[in-house]
This record gives sequence, C-alpha cells and structure tokens, in this order.
Amino acid sequence: MTELPKMITVKETMEDVDLIARVWREEIDMNQSITPELRAAIHAVVDEKVLDAKERLLRARTHEPDTPHAHATLRERMQVIDRAFEKAAKR
Repeated sequence: MTELPKMITVKETMEDVDLIARVWREEIDMNQSITPELRAAIHAVVDEKVLDAKERLLRARTHEPDTPHAHATLRERMQVIDRAFEKAAKR
C-alpha cells in the first residue's frame, strides 16, 4: 500500500524556519573570523529573512489553502538564503 505524504502544518513549518535560523546563528557565533560588527549585521539579516519567510508562508497559506506548494516554496527560499551565506563565508 502506498503511503500518503505527511501534511505539514504552518506551525511545523515555522518551527523548521526557527530551527534553521538557530543553526545559522550558532554557526555565525562560532566562527571566530567574523568581527562583532559583521556578526551583528548578519544576525539582523537572518532575523529579517526569518520574519519575511514566515510572512510569506502565512500569505501563501491564506491564498492557497491545503496546498503543499507553500512549504516547497519556503524550503527553496531558505536554501537560496543558505547558499548566499555559504558564498559570503567563502569571501
């Protein structure tokens, strides 16, 4: 019997966003090559991106009820942000 995909709630997805952001913040704080000024700026960007992602998630949920599309879009956006941080760290 084929197993149906698990529906992810908005709350669960927002918790995923918070977890990803927490991991990023820990990585930022652990990296000793980042100056305190830059660290504060990066944390501000992460906070902004987390709020933006949550807002987009809620907007997508409101306009597209019961669609997994909102979750895929959010995960893709978070991956883009993650790649940008990785690219910035290599500089």
